[in-house]
Amino acid sequence: MNRLYKSFSIIAMLLAITACVPEQVSKFEFSKKIWSTMGPSHYEFTVHENCGQSKCDKRMRPVYTVEIKDGVVVKTVNNDNAIANHTQFKWALMFDDIFDAVAAQVFDHPNKNVEYDLKYGFINSALDFTISNFKNLSAPEATTNTPLEKAEQLWSEKKPNSYSFTVSEKICNNVPMCELFANILVYTIHVKDNMVQKVVSQTFTSQGEILPKDQYELSPWINTMDALFILANRGENATNGGSGAFVDVEESYAFDTELGYITESAYYTISEFTVKK
Repeated sequence: MNRLYKSFSIIAMLLAITACVPEQVSKFEFSKKIWSTMGPSHYEFTVHENCGQSKCDKRMRPVYTVEIKDGVVVKTVNNDNAIANHTQFKWALMFDDIFDAVAAQVFDHPNKNVEYDLKYGFINSALDFTISNFKNLSAPEATTNTPLEKAEQLWSEKKPNSYSFTVSEKICNNVPMCELFANILVYTIHVKDNMVQKVVSQTFTSQGEILPKDQYELSPWINTMDALFILANRGENATNGGSGAFVDVEESYAFDTELGYITESAYYTISEFTVKK
């Protein structure tokens, strides 16, 4: 049990650390961590440069397609579908550099709207640009074969904007007589706009207690469903020699067939999933 609590994921701790900062800053840090965990090494995207705060003819705005491989811009195609020098375009950058370039806008002006891709975490809209047509060239969608990958793809397509679910931790795995003495940890988690909004404790000793945000770090499973998928991927990678925070096996997972969310792993069970209006 001690090993489980020492293996908290970076994502769970990040949510606790950012609980007291403006929401836009919290989303920025959370999405950057998603990209650093889930982002492919080879990808392509289209950038539409916006007018920012100035007026301009939308028909004259630069639009170009950028291909990134192993942290290097390998190709830039301009409006005329001709290969161009990427240095001619301000946002022909790998996504890590785009995060750095937008950081000042987010931290100095947290009321400015910045939007993120919910699956990979990259910035897809800011004051100066809009990103579309993202393609993961490292692992084409056609190769999505494992149950975990299929469920995550279904979740990314079907997930609601607002939802809640109950998570019960399996702290007694393979521990004889544990159920007789353990205070089983059960929480109801409310999520909106891919952020945890409220957590209600359903444990035997604290029925119905609303947890303050600084206590979310009590469990790595107090998280959004997107973050639970990230944890699942980190665990799966660890079994292949990676550096995940914990080790799980894919056979231990079960998924909802309609929306794709995780219903069970080696560490927790999820029930009472509810879509909110």
